[in-house]
Order: sequence, then structure tokens, then C-alpha cells
Amino acid sequence: MLQDVQIIETDVLIVGGGLAGCWAAIAAKEVLDRVTLVDKAMVGRSGASTFAAGVILAPQADDNLDEWAEEIVERGEYMNDQEWVRATLEEQIVRLAQMESWGFPFERGADGKLARIIGRGHQRTRMFMFHGHHLMDEMRKQVLARGIEVKERFMITDLLFDSRKAEPQLAGAIGCHTREGHWVVFRAPSVLLASGHIGLRDGAGYVDNISGDGQAMAYRGGAELTDMEFGTQCNITLWRKNYKAAGINMIQGNGSYIINAKGERFMEKYDPLLKERSKTYTLGAAFCKEALEGRGPIYVDMRHLKPEVFEKFNRVIPKTMQVFKAAGIDPSRDLVECTPSVHSPKTTSGGAGISVDLQCRTSIPGLFAAGAVNKMGPHGTYSVGGVNLAYCSVSGHRGGKSAADFAQRSQSRPEPDLDAVKAYISSLPIPRGGSVEEPEVTKEIKLATAPAQYSFFKHARRIQATLTRLEEIEKSLLPSLAVRDPHHHVKALELRNYLDCAKLTYKAALLRKESRGSHFREEFPNRDDQQWLKWIRVKKVDNQDKFYMEPIPIDKYTIKPKQLRPVPFPVQYFFEK
Repeated sequence: MLQDVQIIETDVLIVGGGLAGCWAAIAAKEVLDRVTLVDKAMVGRSGASTFAAGVILAPQADDNLDEWAEEIVERGEYMNDQEWVRATLEEQIVRLAQMESWGFPFERGADGKLARIIGRGHQRTRMFMFHGHHLMDEMRKQVLARGIEVKERFMITDLLFDSRKAEPQLAGAIGCHTREGHWVVFRAPSVLLASGHIGLRDGAGYVDNISGDGQAMAYRGGAELTDMEFGTQCNITLWRKNYKAAGINMIQGNGSYIINAKGERFMEKYDPLLKERSKTYTLGAAFCKEALEGRGPIYVDMRHLKPEVFEKFNRVIPKTMQVFKAAGIDPSRDLVECTPSVHSPKTTSGGAGISVDLQCRTSIPGLFAAGAVNKMGPHGTYSVGGVNLAYCSVSGHRGGKSAADFAQRSQSRPEPDLDAVKAYISSLPIPRGGSVEEPEVTKEIKLATAPAQYSFFKHARRIQATLTRLEEIEKSLLPSLAVRDPHHHVKALELRNYLDCAKLTYKAALLRKESRGSHFREEFPNRDDQQWLKWIRVKKVDNQDKFYMEPIPIDKYTIKPKQLRPVPFPVQYFFEK
């Protein structure tokens, strides 16, 4: 036993208390009794699930799932794992029925039946609506009712291994209390990561405590990641430049217009089929192009919507409506200026993350992953709105059961190397002291990654410049962070994780020589299904990044591209004249 280090024994450790983590805990508890759910804030209140814009993909038993799958694969640009597409559609019917039986607050029509709408990317597929806080309140109740051990305000920082074995075995994880600062070792033969997407704590997003922790620790531990080049993402969350709130998917799905400074509805130029219901990264790139060509700022026009639509907004995205009210905005009368908050990387659309199989197993035995921490198999690049939370439900349940089954079958209990734990704590990933404040480092990262020429519209020369700057920040600024207390230490660890993910994003972007999803290369402005129906995998080998390509098994899949000729990227802008 180490002095000042708490050791907690469990059979299954689940990291992250959003929708995926809660489902994983519930499923694992059906197999084993000792299940521990850890969150660096509060289960049910931290992460993206609470702010999920009020929509979840909602297939029902009488839907034509073949048609749904076809739409999802076409929207995902054939980068989807089609086995995951089918599994998500079939099992989401069961998960929704289970949530409904628990009394979850899905919206209903005047006839009392569950109401479904279309949103971002949808034509034939549909979504349920809900209030995010209420949904996660119910998930928290379900977790606590089952006697699952919940540990809050603990940030898991790295995986631990039993190095006495010929092949080191996963033995748990280590973390620190985010307020008190003490360290804890969670000893477990099975760990499931459900820590959410990659994002930067910069105040511009709707979630400010998700920083790629799971992706980074999995990578440092030797797990494989997939398609990190699709990590560029934006959210339309900034209103009149000074106010932030989520909810654009609901606003898109209910018929709002998007116009430029000339009053033109311009999205038809970039997405003739979906127009304002286009994917977020297409919207963001189009916003940038319009502004770069002198037609900004951009506005959302809701003035033509009926009163009952705003009544629904007040129920389903109340925070957004409260923000509008506090800002003196009446969306039924006013144009609302909006701006994309751009991060690179940011993976809210599920295009990049940890590689898992259909049982949510990673490339490390005993390590599982579910939800937005993963490359979401059903999404491809990004398919349709609501898939994120559907995947969280299905992969959470699948992964929790798989993790518990693995722990139950384990013949020996791996022991963490406590000497390594002692060395880890004494050195600390980020040393205490320093004089550089966290906002300064965050600003430098954003300057290197967020402008349009480094995020939406990439070129090899600028990608390399970004990588050089990220490495400079890592070497010069990160070790000099002002770490005065546990709170600052947590923010420093989050920056470390974000930088690990950012470097992988730009390294992968150099490799994909085409334009697809959120990845645009000026030198290769077309989608190339003949050459680039490939997943780009990466893992750490001998402390080096090892990338390799895996062809998508399109021949064995049911849904295939209708043509193989080059497809022009929908929003193109060229800085290299």
C-alpha cells in the first residue's frame, strides 16, 4: 500500500458518467456486483449528453431499417462500419423501449404518441425529442437505484498495467481528485472508457470539461485510434458573438433559414438536397467561405416559424431560449447572428476516436470503450442527427456487458506496478509551479488550429506549420504552466491530453490525400472512393506514432457507392493561390 494513495478494488471500472457510461454501468451490473462509475465532475451533469440539443435517433419496429441504413451509410460517405450501422438501428429500438418503460421524458404529440422529427441530415430517418437535463437525471437515478458505486470529482489520468507478466496486462487506472488533489488507484481487470469526445476548454463550446482524456490515455497505453483526420469540427453555439448555447440541430430540423448579410439563403449552393439541414461541418465551412468572400455576418432566421414551434423549443432546448431572452433576442421577430465555434480537433460528430470491434473491445485486452470517445462505427464521417446518442446507448450497453464478461472470465487478477505508480506520482505528468497561465496556452493552441486556413481548409504546408507550432507549445509552454492547486492541475492535464490528440489529428490529415467529411485538402479537393475508402489507424509503438491504412471491406457490405468517380467537396476555398 502506498502512503497518501487510496486504492479502490472493483471488477469493472467505467470512466465517464454520460449516457454511454451510465448504460455501461447498468449493463455491467447485470453480470457482476462490483461495478464502479467514475466521473471527473458529476454523473448526469457533466459531459455532452446533458446538452445534446434534445434529439436521439429513434428507429421503431415498423420502420424499414434497410432504408434507414442506406441513408446513414450514404450520409456517412461510405466510411461507416456497416455492421455497427445495423447493430445500432436494431438495438436502439430495444434501448428506447427500455428508457420509455422507465418513464423517460420524450416529447409526445397531441395524440399522446411519441413525436418524431427530422433534423440534420435526415430524409427518411427520424429522431425523438427530449430535455437533456431530464434525460440524464433519469439515467442517474437508474444507476443509483442499482447500487452501482459512483465516484465523482475524480479525473482518471492514465491506465495501469501489471508489468510482471510476459505481456503486460491491464490492471486498472490511476487518477486524482479534482478538488482535493489526492491520488487514487482503481484496481480492476476490466476498464471501459466512456469519457466523451475531444474538445478544448476555451469557453466557446457548450461543454467545457471534455478534452480527449480517454483517447489520449488509451493511445499512451498502446490502444489503436481511427480516422483522427476527421477531428475538425464546429458547433453553431455562438449567438451575437457574446452568447453561447446549443440547440442548432433542433433549430435546423424545425425549418429555420440561414442567410448571409445580403439576406440570401446560401446553403443551397453547398448542399442542394439538405440546405439548412446540412451537416454541422458543412455549415461551418460555408459560414467561413461566405465571410471570407465578403458576405458575412451570418444569421439564423426563425421569424416565419409558428408559435407552437417556439413552445416546443422552450420545452426541449430551454437553455438556448433562456440565453436568447437574457440577450434581449426575440427569435420570432429578430434575425439572430450566429458564429461557428471551431476546434481542430473536436470530435462531437463521431468521425474520430478509439478503435473498437462490435463488442466494444479495443486493441488492449481488458480495455473497452463506448460512446463519443470512439470512432463511431455507425456514423462514418457524419451521417444524421441523433446517431451520437443512439450509439452511446447501444455501445454503452454492449460495452458494459462485454467488460463484465471479460472480468468474470479473468483467471487471475492483474496487480498494478506500485513502484511505477510511485514514480508516476512523484514526477507528475505536469509538474507543480510554473508561471504560464492556462488561458495563454489555450489561446496559442487556438491560434494554431482554429482559423479557417488551419481547420476547415487545409494544405500540406499549413498542416506542417500547425504541427510544428503544437510541438513548440508542448515543449515550451506546457511544462511551464502555473499549477498552484488541484483545479489548475486538472486543467493542465486536460491540455496535455488535448495536445496529444491534436498532433495525431494533423499527422493523419497529412496522410489522407482527398477531401471528405470534415477533412478538406486544397491539393486534393475531391472525394475519391476509388483510392480512399480506407480507415487510417494509428497506435503508439516503441514511443513512436505508427500509422497504417485498412481498406473498408466494401465488397462484403450490402450498401456500396453508386459511382466511383471523384466527387467535388461541397465547400471549397483556396488560400494557396
